[in-house]
Amino acid sequence: MATEHERNFRTHFYEKVGFRTVEEKKSIEVLLSEQPIDKEKLRNFCRNHGVPALYRNYVWKVLLGVLPLHSTNQDFVWTQRKEQVRELERAYILLASESLDASVPHKMLKMKLIEEGSMPMQDKILDSEPSNQYYFSIARAVNGLVSSDVDLYWISTRFFHYISQSFYPSLHLYPDCVVRCLRQEDHDQRLYQHLSDHLVLSALPLLEWFHICFSNVLPEQSLELVWDKIIGGCNAILIYVAVAILLVLKRPLMAMRTTQEMLNILKKIPDDCGDKIVNEAIELLHKYGCEVPPKFKNDNDGVLSTASDFRDRMNSVAAIPNRRPAHGHDITGSNEHKLNTSSTATNPSIQQRHHHQDGGGFTGFGDFRNRINSASCALRRHESLDTSLTTKGGNKKQQALDSKNVVVQVNKKSSAEKVKRQSDIAEEFSASSN
Repeated sequence: MATEHERNFRTHFYEKVGFRTVEEKKSIEVLLSEQPIDKEKLRNFCRNHGVPALYRNYVWKVLLGVLPLHSTNQDFVWTQRKEQVRELERAYILLASESLDASVPHKMLKMKLIEEGSMPMQDKILDSEPSNQYYFSIARAVNGLVSSDVDLYWISTRFFHYISQSFYPSLHLYPDCVVRCLRQEDHDQRLYQHLSDHLVLSALPLLEWFHICFSNVLPEQSLELVWDKIIGGCNAILIYVAVAILLVLKRPLMAMRTTQEMLNILKKIPDDCGDKIVNEAIELLHKYGCEVPPKFKNDNDGVLSTASDFRDRMNSVAAIPNRRPAHGHDITGSNEHKLNTSSTATNPSIQQRHHHQDGGGFTGFGDFRNRINSASCALRRHESLDTSLTTKGGNKKQQALDSKNVVVQVNKKSSAEKVKRQSDIAEEFSASSN
């Protein structure tokens, strides 16, 4: 009991000072000994902790559905899986005999297509499909993580099916999340501004990285820890890995002066940076959670932090003509503001100066000229509204004057009739007196 008490005290002390500790090997053995295995608990463990290398392939196969949850049935099922791979290899030899000397990932791709019944007759059609390219990259990464073709086929195939169904439909949200998180973590905004000035953020293959889950981008040893989180159901780790790459490589990126140099180092991460990047990404995951899109402190500060934020803001500005302005206010602004806007739209140097004065509101995902053109379009709408309101106001004023003239004419006519009646009464009175 004393040993157990000391262990609990030590663990509690480490957590107090900021070190998250858990006896991973013992915890995973307890989870895997349950009958049947609790899949949700196992996913939760993968999200919060690293899977020991000794159990990684087995845990992945259980969570990806390659093996059943009841351990008593796993031997039989795995025997059938092996036999299925052998049959696919025989079919591959018969249908693709001209490419028997192809690489192992290429072979796995054709076996996968044979199983799905979508094997094309020509290799050029095979290579032109984006989904096939994504699977090929994943199979090539898995090939360095496992020791047998059976493991390679089932893990790569089921992992690709899992990510395709779980978060491929929402990947279009991830680039904006990367920019927002980078702005949040880059406290002095120097890195963000540097990348925006050189259009690196818009040139990075972020969507491709997300589709292949950083296969062939991160070193294999570091990639395993990222895939533990993904298989555990935390796809937000992809966002934080992308941000961590930029933060960890901040110093060499700040020293570079060309876009191509920056892209070259970002597309192939040095091996000695892999673990540091993954650790930074995990720290961001614990900080912001697994929610997609994440919630950041600067989401409601009024800053146009992403290209979509700017489009939303401009759409709201364009909708102003549907509202009636307050009395005595000109919705188009002063002439000086119009002049500054028009001069900015025609002078590239002023565009660059205004871009820096805005505090980095433009992210680089859209062309800066689109921003100026949108603002000019909104101003033209405002001017047309002002003209129409002025015309309507003039018409109302004329109608008021016409109404006033009618009232005056009626009053004059009434006064004349009253005077005439009074004169008639006076004449009748004088006649009666005589």
